[in-house]
Formats: sequence, C-alpha cells, structure tokens
Amino acid sequence: MNYKKIFMAVLYVCLFMPLISQNMVMASENIFPEKYINKQNGVTFETNIEVPEKLDFSKIKTGTAKLQYPKSEQAISEIAADIAIVDQDISSIEWKGKTVDISYYTLEDGSTLNLDTILTYTTPFFDDILNVFRVEKTDVFNADNYSQENNFSYISSEDAFQYIVDMINRCGYELGETNYKYYALDAETMQQQEIIADKAGDNSISEPREWNKEDDCYYFFAEQVYEGLPIYYGNQTFPDDGVTNRPVQAVYSSRGVEGLYVNKVYSITESGGKVSLLEFDKLAEKISDKYGNLLTSASYYVNRAKLYYMPVAIGVEDYELRPVWLFEIHEKGTDSETENEYETTLYTFLDAQTGEEVVV
Repeated sequence: MNYKKIFMAVLYVCLFMPLISQNMVMASENIFPEKYINKQNGVTFETNIEVPEKLDFSKIKTGTAKLQYPKSEQAISEIAADIAIVDQDISSIEWKGKTVDISYYTLEDGSTLNLDTILTYTTPFFDDILNVFRVEKTDVFNADNYSQENNFSYISSEDAFQYIVDMINRCGYELGETNYKYYALDAETMQQQEIIADKAGDNSISEPREWNKEDDCYYFFAEQVYEGLPIYYGNQTFPDDGVTNRPVQAVYSSRGVEGLYVNKVYSITESGGKVSLLEFDKLAEKISDKYGNLLTSASYYVNRAKLYYMPVAIGVEDYELRPVWLFEIHEKGTDSETENEYETTLYTFLDAQTGEEVVV
C-alpha cells in the first residue's frame, strides 16, 4: 500500500477543500443572519434577511416549472353550476405562440367570471369590500385596522382557505403547497372604514352600506410554495412582492366565496440538481458594486432581502426554477432638473448560487 499517496490525498482534502467551499453554504446549512449590517462602497446595509423559519436547506434543488391556466369547462361548472349565465362574450387570441380562449360571463346574481390565462370571479359584495379595505401602501391605507388573527364563528380561517384551495383545484389547477396571509374583515370595522367614491361618469355618490354580521369575511393573499420556499410572482413591470401582487387572492364570507383571483400558478418538476448557496457577504458585495459605482449623488439603503424560488423563462411556457434573492433598495437623492428631493424603491435579483444578477 502506498501510504505516501494516501497521506498526500488526505492533506489535499484538509488544506484545499475549505478554501474551495468557504464562500458557499451547502443546502443543509443555514448560516444566514436575521439581519445584516454593513456599509460598502457607499451603500448602507441594514438588511432584514427573510428566510422561512423552518426551511430545510437540504431540500432546495433546481427544477423546471410550467404555467397553469384555468380550464374553462371545469371553472364554469364549479363557479356557475347553480347560477344562470345572462351574458357571455367568448373569443380567442394568439398569445406566446398558442391560441388562448377568452371568456367573460355575467351571472344572474350580478357576479362576473373572467377566464383566459387568469381566473377572476367577483360578486357585487366584492365591490363593496373595495370601499372598506385598502391594503395598498397609499395615503388611504387602512388594513392595520383589521385583525390578522381573528376567526369568525361560521368557519375558521384555515377551513375557509382550504375550501378556496379545493375550489381552485376543481377549476383545473393543481395548486400544491401554499403560504397565505389573511385579514378578518368584521362588520363593525367595515362600517367605520367605508369610503364611498363618486360613480364613474357622474358626480353622484352611492349610499353607504348597512354592514351586518353576515358580511364578516376573510380576505386571503396566498403565494405558491415549493419545498418550503415561496415562488416569486412578480414581473419586470411590477417587481414588488407585496401582498397585493400575490398570485392567489380570495374573499370568503358566510355566503361563500365572494371574490377569487388566480394568476401565475406553476406545476413543478424537480430536476434533482444539488444547490449550494453563496454566503450573504458575497451577495452584499455584488449589490454594493452595482449601486456604489453609479455616477450619481444619490444614497442607497438596502432594507431587506428575501429568498425565493424564481421561475426564469427558458421557453414560451417553460421555466427553470432557481433559488434567487430579492433585494429591496431605497434610493434617496435630488432631481437634477427640478432640484426636488425624491425617494424611490428599487429591486434587484441575484442568483443565490452564483451571485449573478437575474432579469425578471
């Protein structure tokens, strides 16, 4: 036995393997801090790092994904089985090299069902909800007036959401694992928060609604999850991953589903590729290089980073599933033309394995 060769092989492993792997985090480890504080190249990092609490890093693997669409016959049978259709408009368009049917239905109870690449269903009650619940981060934001924990006596939030998931699946989807947030909209608070806007096309104002316990409802915002990691759902035009952009949204009252929106839901196939994640220092270096080297007097503050699976297009309907970090960056500066101060939010995506920027 050549002991010298064995000794040299062991020495090589001991000396050089740590150098090879020192900038990589194997999938079974989680060394990401809850907060990263640093300043590099003029870029300030006071960054909350968002990783699912019980994420098993050993299960993060590469995969492929395909967009799912509603199946018209199943969706109509599920949603409009007991309600007469009083009006319909059915056509088709060429979209990404394929023919897509577009169907708009008005039902006898005043609800509408739209089916194309997206499923949208709303009852007249849903329109009233828009007068009392405002979750967008604007001057009229009021979502913090509603509980995100309460359950109503007619059904629990968990059972209501499961009903919605089952309904979506019966419309032709395979939703799989999800993560959701909800707001419990109670009648008393809705009565207090109602704002009646002018009707479109004239200056008349609708009468306020008399809200009652039957109107107590849940408003759900859900994202698809694969192996414990959420799937990113934004796009180049709307990169914000706030709840208002989540791909599954629904309102459920004591009368049942009052509103449903389903978009950008994927079926996923694991490819088995092992994943090693860069340390956060290396990712921060990439961000500081990008923004610190811009020829501008603006300042850059990195507020948060969230780990996602991102579907990256590799074909018309086919996507490669990659672990990607979303970085939220706040830019503050002075407009050179107006001399007005401004602040804007920017989003940058880095491949969690390579650190290379990913285009949404």
